[in-house]
Amino acid sequence: MSSKHTLTIKDYHNRGGDLTVEINVSITSEKIVNSVKIIKLKVTRKPDQYSSRLGMFAFVRNTRPGYQSLGFSQVTTTFDTYSADGKFLSRTVSVFSDVAVESLMPKGDEEEITFIARKSFEWRIP
Repeated sequence: MSSKHTLTIKDYHNRGGDLTVEINVSITSEKIVNSVKIIKLKVTRKPDQYSSRLGMFAFVRNTRPGYQSLGFSQVTTTFDTYSADGKFLSRTVSVFSDVAVESLMPKGDEEEITFIARKSFEWRIP
């Protein structure tokens, strides 16, 4: 059995267009802060040419007053599984809305990106 795990950021590029990159791990958590639900998505992936821009989003959001809402309308994780002979088995899609990059931290030869979102939902194809 094999799998493919991707992250898609809607309208990532300045002139429109989505960014889809492979990720190794994704973990979602939720907590209530001042009666507001905060959803965190942590992903681990290999750094690439998009790492510095994602890091800049986190830096500006955390250091510049007035930029706390800087981010993306939607981030989606997709996890596909395949049988040993390559046949599609299942797909799980998690959709996060009103998303900001909270942090980007190096972790050895990978990086961990933490996104925060206001809403999320998940669906699965058997």
